[in-house]
Amino acid sequence: MSRQLDLFPTTAAIDAPPALDPESMRARVRPRLAALLAEARAATENPWTAERTRVHAHMFHGMTSWLPAEERDRLRAAFVAELVRLGQGEAAAKAASQQPFPARPPAEISIPATAAE
Repeated sequence: MSRQLDLFPTTAAIDAPPALDPESMRARVRPRLAALLAEARAATENPWTAERTRVHAHMFHGMTSWLPAEERDRLRAAFVAELVRLGQGEAAAKAASQQPFPARPPAEISIPATAAE
């Protein structure tokens, strides 16, 4: 007879969200940011569709949140300048004014119980 595993285990390793190390995240986002900025700089016209431009602008803004403030601001300004140069002023303005999503939800957010519980 085999023992059935618990469908909802409650071990601390499963319940706790993974820790995000800022230094490892910086190491992960810097090459992505550099590649995206290089692609924009190399273009003579917008290399992306309007939708892809909005996605890249949002991602770029969010990924730079992991960087020190001076580096973050310098890269954001450079990317916005490239979007404007490529005729994407609206996407640039939205990217410059948006608030990035947090890396993970704050601890005080709780999921309400359903009626079945």
